[in-house]
Amino acid sequence: MSIKFSSLLTYQFAYGLTGIGVNGASALSAAVTGQYLTPTDPIVGSVVMSGYCLFLVTGLLGFHVMYRCLMALSIVGLGYGGVVMHLQQLQSSPELYASTAAGLCGMFVNVVGLILNLTGASGQYRIATNNC
Repeated sequence: MSIKFSSLLTYQFAYGLTGIGVNGASALSAAVTGQYLTPTDPIVGSVVMSGYCLFLVTGLLGFHVMYRCLMALSIVGLGYGGVVMHLQQLQSSPELYASTAAGLCGMFVNVVGLILNLTGASGQYRIATNNC
């Protein structure tokens, strides 16, 4: 099974923008309550997700080999930092999170991104062609 490449990129951009939004909400939470939603520094998280969105531009430009390599890099970085580290920290230091739900939501967003990045890195997408 494969997905249209344009749809995959749309979902990946939505993931990146969601990540930036969650980091913005975390900064707002810190301003109001004194605690981030998750232990991720919102500035660092937003920069990482902005960089991820820039990775996607390679796909928009048709550089599929580079895109796939960058998605593999994203799997390692965002998969570890966004899923594994949250899971470990939720278990060992739950006080670093505004709530368990905040930690699980952050992890869920990154699991979705991980699935999208696995799809991109493995090339399990189809590119629309114009057969005129």
